[in-house]
Amino acid sequence: MIPAWKLKRELRRPFIRLAKSAMLPTGYLNTWVHDRHRTRLVTRSEGAIPALQDLAILLIYQPNGILPSTYQQLDFFVSQGVAPIVVVNHPLAERELSRLLEGAHLVIRRPNTGYDFGGYREGIQTIRERGYDPENLFILNDSIWFPVRPDCTFLDQARAASADVYGIFFNDKARRDAHHHLQSYFYRVSGRVLRDQRFHRIWDRMALHDNKDLVIRQHEIRLTDRLRQAGFSIGAYLSPTDLLRAAMALSVQEKRHLVAYQARHDIRTRQSFQALDTSGLSDAAFEAEADLLLAATKLSYYFISSHPYLQLRDLRSPVIKKQRTSECVAQRREILRLGMDRALLPVVGREIRMWDDAQDAESAGAAVEPGGRPAVEPAPQGLTL
Repeated sequence: MIPAWKLKRELRRPFIRLAKSAMLPTGYLNTWVHDRHRTRLVTRSEGAIPALQDLAILLIYQPNGILPSTYQQLDFFVSQGVAPIVVVNHPLAERELSRLLEGAHLVIRRPNTGYDFGGYREGIQTIRERGYDPENLFILNDSIWFPVRPDCTFLDQARAASADVYGIFFNDKARRDAHHHLQSYFYRVSGRVLRDQRFHRIWDRMALHDNKDLVIRQHEIRLTDRLRQAGFSIGAYLSPTDLLRAAMALSVQEKRHLVAYQARHDIRTRQSFQALDTSGLSDAAFEAEADLLLAATKLSYYFISSHPYLQLRDLRSPVIKKQRTSECVAQRREILRLGMDRALLPVVGREIRMWDDAQDAESAGAAVEPGGRPAVEPAPQGLTL
């Protein structure tokens, strides 16, 4: 039987698509208005860091206060020979501006028009207008913690990649090849791409949508194909194949734990895993069924909210998502439950421990300690970190 939530979603889908199609022209109108009034809408402040051979555009939206990890992130970039250009999509207190300027080459303040891609666009246009010619440009937003470990070498790995455009995760499981895409929270763009007018035309002509779902569908999902069609090569640190391979390589005990975790927390695969979780099969039979199930479901599509054993331990992800979806809340709870926060950068560990308030944790089915922190159970016996 089709689950009720899925039936409702499918019944609503054509009406949602129709409504969003009607909104498409508004994005181009937003672009025209924004560009016409850009000198009034956008403010640039010079920072203490000189322009370096590599640049980074860091898009932040933190209207309730800049996180300590953001300042540490700027220090990390500078230590790696990267000059940060911070694009802030909200009003900024003077004390926050002063602090950001200490660790940045430039701070750009703008309205939140176009969300993250509007901010990325502003940073790219500013780099071109100033005549900068970096060897690499890193483009990322603050929906992730990065870096998460003291020994992070991911920037060097991204620099060494031969691809023109490189990301962390390439989702190649969509039915249409044109929808295979790099996830948009982190890109590395080579200097060759930045010197190519085809790259800049993509951004100059970009519609600044004020609907988040439209931004995802029109820009995050389609940008990779537009870049490929323009002749640029695409590469990534990880793909769904890597995630599936890591899941298959788990021990039987770890697979039992993963199946139970999916059955509890992932609405997209829950039903598939619940029956196996309660099957009572022997280890050998369970492992055989688990491998079939792992290969058949969409578990490998969702790297950024996957079990910490896969994402952090085995695949050595350089990022953790801050999103407050139930799957990401569950992932952070699991990081705490397993004590994996102790291996992270102290500032990242502290923020993860404070990130989800009591309401968020309860909605994910967590017990909550006083102060809002999810209660941490002992790590499962027989599982190794």
